[in-house]
Amino acid sequence: MDGFDAPYYALSPKEASWVVEQQGCFAIRFYNEHDEEDEKEDEDGKMRACYANRMAKSVRAVVESMLVSHFGEAIIEQVFQRYERLTEDYYSKNKPQLTNLVLSLVRKSHH
Repeated sequence: MDGFDAPYYALSPKEASWVVEQQGCFAIRFYNEHDEEDEKEDEDGKMRACYANRMAKSVRAVVESMLVSHFGEAIIEQVFQRYERLTEDYYSKNKPQLTNLVLSLVRKSHH
């Protein structure tokens, strides 16, 4: 594979709230941001590997169907295994900045 452009934009927590408000059908009942980067020390690299695995799975969920339709099924496992290794290598040099966002939404009643 020489190249593939998959547009990706990760909303910030504030942008996610804005989208919910702009859509208008739901109200935010509960909102919580939780940064994972400071949870545990990663002396043995296990957390780094876990973060890399989760990132690869998340990206795969978004782009796998596009890759399959463009390149075929045969390369998919290899692509995402390589992506996970590259992500783990990146995290070995840069601290992961992962934020979990929990939103509890309530449907607004329209009278």
